Amino acid sequence: MRPSRPLLLALLALPASAALAVEPGTLAKLASDDSDAKIAAIRQLAASADPGAVRVLQALSEGALAVAGGKVVVVEGDRVLDAATLAEIRPPPPDRDTVIANNRMRRELGGVLAALRLLDPDRKVRLAAA
Repeated sequence: MRPSRPLLLALLALPASAALAVEPGTLAKLASDDSDAKIAAIRQLAASADPGAVRVLQALSEGALAVAGGKVVVVEGDRVLDAATLAEIRPPPPDRDTVIANNRMRRELGGVLAALRLLDPDRKVRLAAA
């Protein structure tokens, strides 16, 4: 499924170097049980085009986004990163609940990640996405 036209236009209007913080409130929506709230959060993160937000979206699509100790985290092997700052959490929290993406969310993620690859500052990434 392709991202909606307004979302794509919003992404294209952003400069490639846009660097906004990943909002903790948006991350909390990703961790909620409400699919509509999760999809709204996916769209908010995609619209920011922030590299940290892209990393969070990629982690969600790969099943590497979790909640641990009341925080949304990105799990990279043995490393656990705070999703808001991408700072490593030491020691890694032992108990983590994976954020589940249903099929509707996966379709949305696929579209926004494809659009974000087209806007990536790295020319090779853009060419591979085209």
